[in-house]
Amino acid sequence: MQTFITLALSWLLTLPLLAQEGITMCASAAENTVAFAQLADDVSFRNVHPNPEAYVHANAAGEMITFSTHDGQEGSAYAIRADENSDQYLFVVHEWWGLNDHIKQEADKLYGDLDGVNVLALDLYDGQVATEREKAAQIMQSVKKERAQAIINGAIAHAGSEADIATIGWCFGGGWSLQATILADEQAAGCVMYYGMPVKEESEIQKISADVL
Repeated sequence: MQTFITLALSWLLTLPLLAQEGITMCASAAENTVAFAQLADDVSFRNVHPNPEAYVHANAAGEMITFSTHDGQEGSAYAIRADENSDQYLFVVHEWWGLNDHIKQEADKLYGDLDGVNVLALDLYDGQVATEREKAAQIMQSVKKERAQAIINGAIAHAGSEADIATIGWCFGGGWSLQATILADEQAAGCVMYYGMPVKEESEIQKISADVL
């Protein structure tokens, strides 16, 4: 039987361009998430990203949830739970616009194509959403690595110690998809990066225990 991550990868390889849904890809590589955020200072980088089309995701399959984070705060995510109890999870990480309705739509699509998988679209912006690229650049640069890691670790704890966790993200979220896979350690089941930041440090690469696409 195929694992759920194999099914996920099969689905992703047949994806139409998400730009057609108002989601714009980033085609830049940087050493880490901090270096990538610095690209927002580049006017040409900002201008290559059209502002997202207005969209309201009606009849959503999921709902917003909160969970505890080790820094004493709460994290949030758009969650679609499997019909039956399942320890299989897919973490979805938004691009630089934030957890908007386009990302919730993509999370619902992923959920619909994967049987028995819980989908969590993480909010690394703590509720902030940008509709213009200048604001997106500002929010992306304000993200603290420690806070983003706290949110991801909180989501991992929410999923539970028995969970198998795959990740997917776009642009800003592409790099954090890989970071989430590293943080998931032996619970990692697979990682998909759409134009995210690669990890170059050997000590970090050695922590990756799952396939990366």
